[in-house]
Amino acid sequence: GNDIVGDKFCSLLNGVMFCTGMVREAFKLDGMNDYLEVSDHPSLDFSSEFKLETWIQTNDLTQSQAVISKHECKPGAIGYNMGLRPEQGGLKLSAQVGAPGVTCGFPGHGYVLSNQVVITNNLFHHVAVIYKGGTQNEIKLYVDGAPVPSQIIVSPPLSVNNTNRPFLMGTTLVSDGGGPTYPFYFLKGHLDEVSAYNRALDSLEIKDIFEAQQHGKCLPLP
Repeated sequence: GNDIVGDKFCSLLNGVMFCTGMVREAFKLDGMNDYLEVSDHPSLDFSSEFKLETWIQTNDLTQSQAVISKHECKPGAIGYNMGLRPEQGGLKLSAQVGAPGVTCGFPGHGYVLSNQVVITNNLFHHVAVIYKGGTQNEIKLYVDGAPVPSQIIVSPPLSVNNTNRPFLMGTTLVSDGGGPTYPFYFLKGHLDEVSAYNRALDSLEIKDIFEAQQHGKCLPLP
């Protein structure tokens, strides 16, 4: 409940429902074609740093799933995303950040993956990604308020290549051979308290959000 992305309108597509969440109500996605979409807006484009975070509960530990994405795996249109990748015993957390003019999997298309599986059950977990470009040039992953050891698959870029694609929750955009993009890697489970920040929160702030549990984040008064 009270799930917001700033003051932007969020579309619930293909049958997204509500259910009991970590903080009041959450979004329930079926893993088939459900997802949420916020139209492209300058406030969702980041330059040298950002943070993505949400509470997640998944009912499928065997499939790759997108969590948050403003990303398109095509030349010159990369953006950023956070996802889950299956390994024996559960799911690893991943994040991608693209630099201007690069293609997925090539230098400048930063890709970080947790060393071990971090989700092994269908309980709610808090997941977060922090990106810092420039001289720091790093992507950090957090689960349940703590940093998780990660491997750099492709080094992070110095800045983000923002796209004109929508901000998606529960899916990401892919293409076949550079053709038109379409939603894929649907999340099967629940999302709650989805948030995106134009700065990289520090470890203590992430820990505080996790420890707030069902009380949620403190939002400014209207």
